[in-house]
Amino acid sequence: MPKISLCAISYNEAEHLEKWYEMHKDFADEIILVDTGSYDGTQEIAKKLGIKFYEMKWGHSFAEAKNFAIRCCKHEWIINQNPDLWINPMNYDIIKSYMKKGVKGISMPTLADKEFGNLDLPLGITKEIKEKDLMRLTNCCIFRNDPNIHYRQRVHENINESIIENYGKEAIIFIPEYRYHHTPERVYKNKAKVR
Repeated sequence: MPKISLCAISYNEAEHLEKWYEMHKDFADEIILVDTGSYDGTQEIAKKLGIKFYEMKWGHSFAEAKNFAIRCCKHEWIINQNPDLWINPMNYDIIKSYMKKGVKGISMPTLADKEFGNLDLPLGITKEIKEKDLMRLTNCCIFRNDPNIHYRQRVHENINESIIENYGKEAIIFIPEYRYHHTPERVYKNKAKVR
């Protein structure tokens, strides 16, 4: 089976960190957090959980921070996933089967989940999901640990460009299995006001 490093950059993620760890600890072979200046107890929680913890000064570049995080990873595959995102454990075997197909990057859609933990949410792409609730992320969240694969752009950081440039579009695969994003109730209410 492929070995997996899970990594993330963080800034005040104490609210999400334990859930993120618990949801992925049986999937990833190592879990890494690169913190950019948290003051809410993120560091203490990470160390208590046994997460490999690194600190870096925020340089106003998401690509720089994420590239630092992936350089800390030692395994064949990397999942770069913020602490407010998680993968349903029911999809672990599916993801690992795609890792064996010779691709360089895997992209997954993200479903907003204000409950942050509702495992009864549907798996796979279904017609019942309203389009406004489905945020298709074209950027790969899972990719091979390869020096040719790295993030570009300070904001709206992108890893696909380096994969395509070095290995072609066919090296990226989109799989119809959800990641869940914790979207607090206050965000839903603010979006409703805007609409």
